[in-house]
Amino acid sequence: FRARRQASALSVDGGDAIIFDVTNMGGGFNQGSHYSTSTGRFTAPVAGVYHFHACVIYQDLGTGGTVDMEDVFKVYVNSTQISFSERRAKYTVDGTGSSGYYTDHFSLTTSLSANDYIWLRQDKDSRVIHNNNTYSHFSGHLVG
Repeated sequence: FRARRQASALSVDGGDAIIFDVTNMGGGFNQGSHYSTSTGRFTAPVAGVYHFHACVIYQDLGTGGTVDMEDVFKVYVNSTQISFSERRAKYTVDGTGSSGYYTDHFSLTTSLSANDYIWLRQDKDSRVIHNNNTYSHFSGHLVG
């Protein structure tokens, strides 16, 4: 699957699922319909090793100073955290982004049982995910 954000910004609070709401545009697809655009979860259809990648671009950050962006989102399988986002930083205007944008990502290979689900949870409060579907995406595939 490869899911993206549609052309509307997404406000997320700490603990919220990050939902990539379209799979049928800009290179998106959802083979077998195992990714839910309403919950943000990919449910493994079979047991196996899977590879996942996500990139999230946040907007309107760092106004007037710095904003803590360490571990801005976390990766969960079912209700268990298995990973952090990979960019650990404080956002500084025009230092770690350009004019109010900050990009974070992760890449992970993991073993899932049939019906396990993987999802991203926002860890920092009150962030806005940018509305450009070219930037924010979540993808995964069965390795074997």
